[in-house]
Amino acid sequence: MAGKERPRTCREGGGAGHVRVKGATVLLQGGGGGRTMTTKGDMELLEGLTSNFFAVYRDGTIRTASGGKVLRGYARHLVLEVAGRCGLRVDDVDVDPNRRPRPVLLRDAVEGQWAEAFITSSSRLIYPIERIVAPERSLRVAEYDDDDDDDGNGGNGGNGGDGIVADAKG
Repeated sequence: MAGKERPRTCREGGGAGHVRVKGATVLLQGGGGGRTMTTKGDMELLEGLTSNFFAVYRDGTIRTASGGKVLRGYARHLVLEVAGRCGLRVDDVDVDPNRRPRPVLLRDAVEGQWAEAFITSSSRLIYPIERIVAPERSLRVAEYDDDDDDDGNGGNGGNGGDGIVADAKG
């Protein structure tokens, strides 16, 4: 189908139900489970099937898909509100209607611009993401170790605090 995106089948968290989505589909993994994520095209992350996605950028900005593109979940609303109170910059049209929000891109993760990622939902509130499995690559979120052992890892799990890094998919 040249020139057209065709819906692809995916599963959420290994469950029995199937869902059809447009664009590429990525799987977010964390805490022993997985969540399917929908995208616009193959690079802009939008939302999960029952969750909203957030990326915290190294410059201190929190980005999520614009409220006009996704369901405005209650937990999403709380994160946006609290982040602003804590002095974090939130790049979202719901926070500043005069601002054109920048999208959350997988490319930014590959380039090392993300410090961390998480999803929100009414059932889990905030759920940290450890790995993103995309069609061409796997992205791993740094695991931080805040104990004071002498493993030479600088307290960050041995990855130098690189945040999300791309793994070759094997």
